[in-house]
Amino acid sequence: LIGFLYTLNYFDAPGNPDVGARYFAEKRCISCHQVGGSGGVVGPNLDFLKQFASPLFVAAALWNHGPQMMEAMKARGIARPAFTAQELRDLLVYLGPAGAAFHEGPVYVLPGGVDAGRRLFADKRCVECHSVGGQGGRVGPDLAERGVKRSPIEFAAAMWNKAPAMLEAMKRRGISVPVLRPDEMADIVAYLYSVRYFAEPGNIRNGWTVATYKGCLTC
Repeated sequence: LIGFLYTLNYFDAPGNPDVGARYFAEKRCISCHQVGGSGGVVGPNLDFLKQFASPLFVAAALWNHGPQMMEAMKARGIARPAFTAQELRDLLVYLGPAGAAFHEGPVYVLPGGVDAGRRLFADKRCVECHSVGGQGGRVGPDLAERGVKRSPIEFAAAMWNKAPAMLEAMKRRGISVPVLRPDEMADIVAYLYSVRYFAEPGNIRNGWTVATYKGCLTC
């Protein structure tokens, strides 16, 4: 249950749909995408996100369509926007309000599997640029030693913001840009969560102290 709520951004600070609407215009998303019948028609209508606005679904969509989006923006003289986690959070709540009714079909995305994520991390060649605990490439940072605490929405923002540099690094190394289905993105996130990319490690000594003073050890 906690894993499911985590993938839906339940534990993050709530977004502001009014601010999200402003970002949708200011970041020039509206030049290519429609919401509620207003906007451009270069990219897909984003009304469907009312059902699928999970941060992990959005992270997969931004990654998969990022290269085409970059080309479309370049052709129209639109500067590629960057997003902070809060900006993306506001955008998502504008595009997919929490009260929207769900239709029949899968909810993107349920919590992923660690073992599948570990395999995908290798199969999709992420490991050639990123190491985990010292095992892997040295082009990007070691994802198990970052000392940061990320939420899924922060992960989605980072994937978008760093995509140009990552795509250029892959091009130099002859690595094809991998396509990631939402469920595959969830599996990779589950793997990264297991190696503490998303969580600050606890302290065993402090844990014993807490257990002692809270009376846990008496039972």
